[in-house]
This record gives sequence, structure tokens and C-alpha cells, in this order.
Amino acid sequence: MEEKSKEELEIARLESLVQQLNDEKEVLKDEKRAIENYMHTLIHDFKTPICSISNFSEFILDDSCSKDEKDEFAKIIMDVSGRMLRMVESYLLLSKLGHLGGKLDKKTKTVMEIISGVKQVFSKTYDDNSLHISVKNPEDFTVASLDFLKKEVELDPDLFFSAMTNLVNNAIEASGYANVNIFSENNFFCVNVSNNGTIAKDIEKKLFQEYNTNKINGTGLGLFGSKRIMEAHGGSLVYKPTPNVVNFVISIPFK
Repeated sequence: MEEKSKEELEIARLESLVQQLNDEKEVLKDEKRAIENYMHTLIHDFKTPICSISNFSEFILDDSCSKDEKDEFAKIIMDVSGRMLRMVESYLLLSKLGHLGGKLDKKTKTVMEIISGVKQVFSKTYDDNSLHISVKNPEDFTVASLDFLKKEVELDPDLFFSAMTNLVNNAIEASGYANVNIFSENNFFCVNVSNNGTIAKDIEKKLFQEYNTNKINGTGLGLFGSKRIMEAHGGSLVYKPTPNVVNFVISIPFK
């Protein structure tokens, strides 16, 4: 076979370069569309709560309002503000995950350090009557070994605990109580967040869809974002119901 001339090789190289530039152009177009969709959604979702805060603030400043009415309006403002904060947190999580090109900031943590972190995150919010944390083998309920507590996991702490917070909050909002069990399965670090109750079949099919929610103040991004977080870690978030118990199981590979 006749060897290609220098001109032919140069043409081939330039064609390859043009193709790479075209590919980069398409990536930039996708990122631009993602940013535009992100901003459109953010503005749309913030419009109603901002109007509510403005209106109720005017009522509070009205001298004709009683103290009880002002207290009620102040509570509404706090609730709406809380929802806006949760919305911002959800959007920022998706942005960091890659919705707008972000990357994970992984740290190496032992299981013991993760357990301590979980307890620290929730200790100021929930007491023992609302949240129980255990470290047991789900098959025989034996307490985890010391070797298990020393195992290491690579994770982005901010994203991991944000996902955990979402799952625990969902469980407690649904039934007033959440059980968090930490265990090992097939060389994966696992967390089962459970509560008493059931999820309807029609809702179950759409659990992890973006903007899907059946809660009045829900963003529809919590489970979607949490699943994305675990997948970005090379793991998973799955729904595993048992009779009258709702279970969401996180799995991340050990280091």
C-alpha cells in the first residue's frame, strides 16, 4: 500500500482538528442551554415566594394588624424563606454535580468518621425520639465489627451529607421518625434510611424524576439530586420497600 504524502497527512490532521472543534462547539451549546434552563427555572420558582414575603411583610408593617396576626404572618415568612433556602441548596447541588459542569471534591473518610459526621449533622435538629442511628448487619442484626468501622470511603462530604439530610428529612416529615442503619454489603458502604409507611405505586414510578413532588412545599429535586450524588460517587440510591416500611438505600464503593 502506498504511503500517504505529507500533504494528505496534514489534511487528515486538520480534518480531525476541525471535528474536535465542532464537538467542543456542541458541548458549549449544551452548557449554554443548561445555564439558560437553570436561570429560567430559578427565576420562575422564586417569583411566587418572593411575592408572598413582600405581601406578608406589608401586613406586618400595617398598624391595624393585631399581634397574633403579625406572629402568624411572620411564621409564614419564615416557612417561605426556608423553602427558598432549600430550593437554592438543591440548585447548587445540581450545579456542582455537573448540571453546569461541576466536579466532586472527594475526601477519604473512615466509616467511623462518617458515622460521627452523621450524628453531628442531625444532633442539633432531631432528638432520639425522631431519629435512631445504628450500625448493624441487616441480615442478622449483629453489631458491626471494628474492622468495618476502620474501612475507608472516598466521598464529597458536602454532597454526601446533603443527600443524607434530604432522605432523613423526607422520612421524618412522612412519619415523624427515621431509622438510619449503616452497614457493609458486597464491598460497598451502605446506608438504609427508613420510616414506617408506604408509597403509592403511581408515585413510586416517578420517585427519582426531576421536579416530581407530591409535597406542597417540595422542590421535586431532593431525590433526583440525591440519586445523582450517589451515581457521581460510583454508587447508587435505590428504593427498597418492605411491608409497611419505606427504605431508601445508599451504596458507595469502599476505597
